[in-house]
Amino acid sequence: MPQLIHKYSEEYRNTVMGIWFRNGKPPITDLVALLEPDPSGHTPEYSIVKSWRKTDSWDTRADELQVAASQKLDIALIDERAEMMVRHAIVGKSLIDKGMEYLETADVKSIKEAVNLIDLGFQIERASRRGKSTLDDIYDKSDKSIMDEIKTLLNRGTTEITINMGDMTEKPEIVEAIENGEIDESSETTTDDG
Repeated sequence: MPQLIHKYSEEYRNTVMGIWFRNGKPPITDLVALLEPDPSGHTPEYSIVKSWRKTDSWDTRADELQVAASQKLDIALIDERAEMMVRHAIVGKSLIDKGMEYLETADVKSIKEAVNLIDLGFQIERASRRGKSTLDDIYDKSDKSIMDEIKTLLNRGTTEITINMGDMTEKPEIVEAIENGEIDESSETTTDDG
């Protein structure tokens, strides 16, 4: 008497393909050992799973899934970079504002610090708006290392200025101005130093 061949559902076959893909596309012999029985209690044999790999185009589907995963990762990395650039633009704008405020209220002995602060703010803001620029090293730095560099530059003057990072990142009006294009991205304002 001939043996009946069990028909596995498309859903179960897709589940098996997913197990194969999530486990790094192991050999079929290893995959079969990972499989749970289908709802009717049947587990496919090696030859059946091997035929599914070909007839269901598992390798092509896996390549498509890998491309999609890579694209999703690329988008996440781009979003992360864009967020960092917005933070840096906010820091730059805040430094410029603090430097200008300092110039208006400080005595003549401390102008150098204010000019350093304004110049650094322009550099950071310009670099964050251009994307790829001559200031690429700013992009590779963390917020903490940029703040350390700012403090080092400021401490070359006569008076110490304390910079509170929280004050600079909590400026929704700056973010809104950037998004609305109200802050001119092409301005090349410089100090007397260059």
